[in-house]
Amino acid sequence: VLQAPLRKRALQLRVGQTGGYTGLAYAKLHSALAQRGLQDSVQLLSISLQPQFDTPRHLTQYLQRFTKELDGGWLAARPRDVQQGRILLARLGVVSIPDGMGGITHNAATHIIDQQGRLVRILDEDRTDETLHTLVQLLAGARAERNAL
Repeated sequence: VLQAPLRKRALQLRVGQTGGYTGLAYAKLHSALAQRGLQDSVQLLSISLQPQFDTPRHLTQYLQRFTKELDGGWLAARPRDVQQGRILLARLGVVSIPDGMGGITHNAATHIIDQQGRLVRILDEDRTDETLHTLVQLLAGARAERNAL
């Protein structure tokens, strides 16, 4: 269940390990949202799959590598423990497999969640343009609904 402050925004959720390509794709999306004035309407959230490695300090450093300033438009979080992480992964349909070296391999997807906390769409994480388009359409639909009331 999403916490109240996040429920006012559409949520673009990425579950995985910190680093690499995903950070670059998220940074691109973060920038594109700001250019369109949508930074206050969409919350980007990265959730670590490895809470035993991704400490709060590590997550902050991860964000700082890809954003010039931490304006709250992109958050990083982690489950409290491995068991809580497994439950979250199961609910989101994320498959992770131990890689034999202490890490994991996982399917890479972006989850779009609407302002009511409902999962709207799951996209490949490298489809940044499609993710942006989906978010813009979702926000336009929400505005139209509010204006009709």
